[in-house]
Amino acid sequence: RRRRSSASWKNSAGGIGVFHQIREVFFRPSLNNTSDESCGRTDLDTLKRVLYEYRFVKDAGRIKNNTITCSAMWGVIPAFRLAGEGRLTKNNVRLWSAASSYFPGAIKIDVSAKENSFVVTSPTAFAPFESPPAELNAFIVSRDGKTIMRTFGDFQQGNILSSASARVCSEKYDICVSSNIQANVFKASKPTLFLFVALTGCSLGLLAFYAAHQYRRVRNSLSHRLKYAIRNGLISTAYQPIVHGKTGKVSGFEVLARWHDKKFGSVPPNVFIQKAEALGLQEKLSKLIVNRALEECSRGLACHPGVYLSFNIETKDLLDGGLIRHISDTARSHGVSASQIAIEILEGATAEISQVEQKIESIRASGYKVLIDDFGSGYSSLSYLAGLNVDIIKIDKSFSKAAGTDSPAAVVLQKIHEIAKALNAKIIFEGVETEAQKKAILDFCPDALVQGWLFSKALPISELTEKVRSQRARGEAMNFADE
Repeated sequence: RRRRSSASWKNSAGGIGVFHQIREVFFRPSLNNTSDESCGRTDLDTLKRVLYEYRFVKDAGRIKNNTITCSAMWGVIPAFRLAGEGRLTKNNVRLWSAASSYFPGAIKIDVSAKENSFVVTSPTAFAPFESPPAELNAFIVSRDGKTIMRTFGDFQQGNILSSASARVCSEKYDICVSSNIQANVFKASKPTLFLFVALTGCSLGLLAFYAAHQYRRVRNSLSHRLKYAIRNGLISTAYQPIVHGKTGKVSGFEVLARWHDKKFGSVPPNVFIQKAEALGLQEKLSKLIVNRALEECSRGLACHPGVYLSFNIETKDLLDGGLIRHISDTARSHGVSASQIAIEILEGATAEISQVEQKIESIRASGYKVLIDDFGSGYSSLSYLAGLNVDIIKIDKSFSKAAGTDSPAAVVLQKIHEIAKALNAKIIFEGVETEAQKKAILDFCPDALVQGWLFSKALPISELTEKVRSQRARGEAMNFADE
């Protein structure tokens, strides 16, 4: 692949810069629209000003029918006719390259003429390029390549490994610059090129380091690690017992998700569940938890037919139906009956009350238990409870903790119990942590179901299995009254 050398760009900038100044000269209103006498004193002053302002212009003057009549440097001169017709560009500028000169003692000049004005290019216009390095050559030509206006260096035909070429054409002027440089970077005699290669290598190395750093940063982000954990089944399950408050006998277990990451440690469920929802992975996470819970507990559920597993489901998943079907299919494959599955629906969403009611009726008809989760934490209303035919109402822990106090929440707690009793629904009091709370609850609700650290925290399957095994060895039923 050919690479453009920096030298070729410099040549094109210099060459086009000359023609840009010439174009400016020809478009000066004072030069082409003068009312003064041609070659008169005022006109010559105008021409001299051109020399003063444009460093690439050696001389300027008047021309008619290819015949020069005066110039800023020499004033009125004997009529001097340029040989030939020159070359007419697309900008209507006529060019004579290496023409015979009217300068005393001069040999050849480059002349550009338009209408009744002409300029002579300064010999220093291309001075920076008159002695290019031996490996560089360039030439300025017309766009069609028929007229060569300037050459620099000796042209040498190279190959793809030992040279680099470039061609640049002006969009405004009939001019192109072509250049070629012998650029064999493998020659030890070119320390600058070696330095360039070294700097390029360092730059690429830094870029690679930055890319690697960004890659590690992304890999170490919570989002990336959560995606990896869900994809590879690294989310674990824990089970918190739901017990009869008086006896401690187990009624069921709420299935909870847990994630311990090597980098972030134990990530709170509310954090990674919200993150999974933001990443569009909530359904995959939910199915992973369902699969793991039914696989881990199917044998224990078979031994305790009166115990159920309770899964949390968002209202949108309830309405969609996909997750419910997955629970049903997975439970069937593990031999778990529908009566041992409970669906906990978050109470907060009430906008689709009629649709929710239909879904609940369908689920209950299939044999599943239906719970309203965290009642009191969302937008509760009597019409909400009355419209949904549920088996159990779970009261939010903020109310359960108020049991036995004089706070308004304690009064509300008793009223919720009365409403649930009227609807023939059982109640689970969440977040019970003290004996005083349990006693206060049992005083007004003797058959209360309780869930909280007073009886047990959420246990991994290994601890739960060991506890049940030890109780069975003692001939006891599964019970958490001693926790």
